[in-house]
Amino acid sequence: MIEYRPLAVCLAGLEEARQLLQEVFPRSKQFTPDYMHWMYTCNPAGPAIGYNAYCDNQLVAHVAAHRLYSSLGSQFEPGILLHNVATRPEFQGKGIFKKLLHKCFESARTQGCTHMLAVPNSNSTPGFVRSLKCQFVGSLSARIVLGKPHFQPVNLEYQRIWPTEQLKWRLSWPGRRYSSWQRWILGNTGMAGLRALLSYTPREDARFCSLANWLERLPIYLWIGLDPTLNWRGTFYWEIPLRLRPAPLNLVFLDLTAQQRILDPAKVAFCALDFDIY
Repeated sequence: MIEYRPLAVCLAGLEEARQLLQEVFPRSKQFTPDYMHWMYTCNPAGPAIGYNAYCDNQLVAHVAAHRLYSSLGSQFEPGILLHNVATRPEFQGKGIFKKLLHKCFESARTQGCTHMLAVPNSNSTPGFVRSLKCQFVGSLSARIVLGKPHFQPVNLEYQRIWPTEQLKWRLSWPGRRYSSWQRWILGNTGMAGLRALLSYTPREDARFCSLANWLERLPIYLWIGLDPTLNWRGTFYWEIPLRLRPAPLNLVFLDLTAQQRILDPAKVAFCALDFDIY
């Protein structure tokens, strides 16, 4: 019999979840105790929201989301972004994942969150859209860029908001190194000579001044996201074909209120800083 319990954000609870994540994703190197502490407990917006599934008191599935703030329409609203999901192979296909997500969403709703975002791969996306009634916002673009695009003003319907303390938290990811140059935040892709364009600010932002900015004049970058405020005209780029991407990613949205709002994909800005790819 499957038992569902709220995520226990404590040392023992995080270690239990970490071990499951490491077993389900053995090639990943990010599930360290430092990462779990940072992701689940240090977010200034509040601790992670999640649920676990147990069979005979053994953890068999885990879902967790971190809290965020968004500009949604003309409102500043709290929401969640799914960041870790895992189910033991022998328990997949039994509806456990769907029940965990419903419980996670309900927990977020009762804590005042108005919306949910997730970045599933192409294999997982149909389940979010069909079973969970999420809106498919769009496929994230992935481009190798020579130079940088330019900013153009657009009346956005959705973008993630980064209060100062939460931005500091995001850029303190254990083991990651970030830098800035010409109003861009850049991250390490793990590939020599290729930096990731994480986010652009159209105005000078003193919060970025403390980031190291050496070696950022390398002209080749990787950009992943959706952003109509970026003008690519005059910039050489190569859109990476889906067949060459390790895991093509999509953005999905769910309104947790009774309004059943949907987004206009042409007015959504969502960049690599906004989720946990780099």
